[in-house]
Amino acid sequence: MRRPDRLRRDPDVVSDNGAHLAATLNRLKEREGSNGDVVARVSSRLAELVSVSNVDVVRDDVRELLTLSVTEDDGTEFAASAISDGTLRFLALSVLAEDPEAKGLICVEEPENGIHPEKLPAMATLIRDLAVDAELPIDSENVMRQVILATHSPYYLQLQDKNDVLLARETTMRYADSPVRGFQCYPLKGTWRTDFDGTRPALGISTMRDYLQPPEGVQLRLPFESI
Repeated sequence: MRRPDRLRRDPDVVSDNGAHLAATLNRLKEREGSNGDVVARVSSRLAELVSVSNVDVVRDDVRELLTLSVTEDDGTEFAASAISDGTLRFLALSVLAEDPEAKGLICVEEPENGIHPEKLPAMATLIRDLAVDAELPIDSENVMRQVILATHSPYYLQLQDKNDVLLARETTMRYADSPVRGFQCYPLKGTWRTDFDGTRPALGISTMRDYLQPPEGVQLRLPFESI
């Protein structure tokens, strides 16, 4: 994600490891033309996470390079490669959300990494916006995308719609007459995955108690009784 792109030589789509952000944003700018505001939309997204006023592509025709730049609220400008891993990951997902060519399945591992807990709602909204809205027609504004993410964060889980949650439980299966350890994903009771036919196994909300209440031995908590 931190590397600049070679003009006209590197792909202009974001790869599975987040590379080619600059080339992708440059393509989106050229596609929209002078009347487009894709840069403003990406900048606005990133501003939900950190204090920035602008994200843009810097084109170096001499070295034939494309580089992402970030401008802070105080006017300081620097290469996007200097921002933190969590912020850079958020920026990559923001660019993906604007790209109608980014279709199919997107898998995200622990999106909460490197994100301040106060900013997790912004990450949750961004990833939700990446996925297709099944209630609307498919078009360039509602791209056919499915998003699967894995998280261990209780804060991130609590921000989710219960209909979107699957719980992975370890299980033992038989394969070629031998026991094999694996896992199975279960929906929550009372959600659409179980309600439509009533036959699928599901888990109750109490199975998520470790994610919905403070852990044992917690030493720091707000003094609600005295507020």
